[in-house]
Amino acid sequence: MQPYQPYLDWIEDQAESMVTTLTAWSNVNSGSSNHAGVARMAQLCLDTLRPLGDKAALTPLPPREQVGDTGKVSLMDSPAGVHVTKRRDAPMQVFLGAHLDTVFPLDSPFQEARRKDNNTLHGPGVADIKGGIVVLCTALEALERSPFAQNIGWEVFLNPDEEIGSPGSHDFLFDCGKRNQLGLIFEPSLPDGTLVSARKGSA
Repeated sequence: MQPYQPYLDWIEDQAESMVTTLTAWSNVNSGSSNHAGVARMAQLCLDTLRPLGDKAALTPLPPREQVGDTGKVSLMDSPAGVHVTKRRDAPMQVFLGAHLDTVFPLDSPFQEARRKDNNTLHGPGVADIKGGIVVLCTALEALERSPFAQNIGWEVFLNPDEEIGSPGSHDFLFDCGKRNQLGLIFEPSLPDGTLVSARKGSA
């Protein structure tokens, strides 16, 4: 643990900055159907990750099918995802994934983050998954400050449509999985640490 301790200590020192960033991101409505909000969140994340990567860009995704009230299927544009990479020739390759969208639409009454106490921030997307993106970004910055980074290449993809089943980003995510040796997903666990891997009605 000792070689890693300075970088773990640095992460601890970022706590207030992380809360500030998370609060600002939570206050951006990025419900899956709010493409402007998802695009805003994508740009904020890209701006944060760009200094850490070799390559960083908004990645266009193919249109997705949408079923209307009458059952008619039509194509709908997909928002762009965020794709950032570093040291793709390193011996170890790691994928880090999260998503930009939330389940809270523009007309939801739940729009603003509030700090309930010293250990609790309550807001849309705070747990799922904007807090995870803050952790992802902070962990990568800690890695890049360390001497261990030279042996680790990484790829980040933040998809814009996870809450509706990733219809536009599904293929891109599979490709990410194929070209990395380890995958880290920054979804929250349940309070007891249990991970949800499947739900009824989810294909």
